Amino acid sequence: MKSNQGMSLVEVLITSMLIILVIMASAAAIVQLFPGQKTTERSFNFIVARNQIIDRLIDERAWGITVNAKENSVFSCLVNQEQTSTGQRNCNGANGVTNVYDLANNLVYDFQNEKLGITQEGSLCTEYKKSPLEGDPICVLSPNIKVQALCETNPCFNPPYLFSSDFSFNSGTEHTNPNLSPMNFQLIKSGLYCPPQDDPQGLTAQPMIQLDGTNGVKGIQNAAQVGKFASETVNLLPCRSLNIGFSIATPLYNMAAANNSTRVCLSDSTNTCLFSFLHKISNTGVLSYELYQNNALYSSSPSWMTLTGAEEYQFQVYNGIVKFCVDNKCLHFFSQKLDGPFRLLIYPGWVTDTSSGLIANVNISTFEL
Repeated sequence: MKSNQGMSLVEVLITSMLIILVIMASAAAIVQLFPGQKTTERSFNFIVARNQIIDRLIDERAWGITVNAKENSVFSCLVNQEQTSTGQRNCNGANGVTNVYDLANNLVYDFQNEKLGITQEGSLCTEYKKSPLEGDPICVLSPNIKVQALCETNPCFNPPYLFSSDFSFNSGTEHTNPNLSPMNFQLIKSGLYCPPQDDPQGLTAQPMIQLDGTNGVKGIQNAAQVGKFASETVNLLPCRSLNIGFSIATPLYNMAAANNSTRVCLSDSTNTCLFSFLHKISNTGVLSYELYQNNALYSSSPSWMTLTGAEEYQFQVYNGIVKFCVDNKCLHFFSQKLDGPFRLLIYPGWVTDTSSGLIANVNISTFEL
């Protein structure tokens, strides 16, 4: 029987059963939804933590502190770039794990601690346990960051460094590990660090060579002066950007001197010229120049160029790459690189007048890359 004022008993029972089925289905969906949501949130937290590591690795501001940390021996060859010893500057085979510091010299990532980990919320922890040990349910992800010098030769100086990651997961409560391959990364950093450069102090001269102030060198007038030089007093580091400029007062040349020339070179610690500029004047007053690499002729002044004697010359060094420029036009690129501390040497030519400098306006400017 059906009442005019409501539902029958059967309809009530059917409706109640439908409500119960809907509740049960919703409960099942919720049970499935929560684990999925938890996994998604955890994955997002892991990606955020991973990106924070990458941000710290590509941030250049605090790398001087990180590289100089005494426990980071993988960078010792970079710290020693001002050393003349090849062995101390050789990065070949350098690899390991580096700790990372901030500008305030605070240890941000203690990657050398095997227990360093990341929680499911994405924060750092120090209770990670490597498999086969039973993992910690809170400290579940390990950021294994390794560093390797990318050397193609031995010895190898100031090379790029490869940073690579291999994340591992061990929670102790989950049997299925997440797919961590999207987490892993590789990045390459070059020019990681250059030691502080002493400010150039001006020129000093060997006996019998006369200076013209602190930025000029007078020419020679007797055979005993041949082979003597003036030099910059400090070693220069090729891992920087340097401009070494000078000019030559050609009216002072003694045109009667055979094969008269002035040599300006970048030398190693033994005063061996590695890259040389040889400024020449003929007995008829024609000017020209030659460039030498390791004492072998490398290039000459172009045939279309007419030197007037008013030129400004520059050696430009950028992270070891050497260019030679005339009036700021860089016409010559040397094939070899500077790989260690070097000095500026000046061998003056013959002159008829020593009242002023033959080599003038010597100026060295240095900048960080």
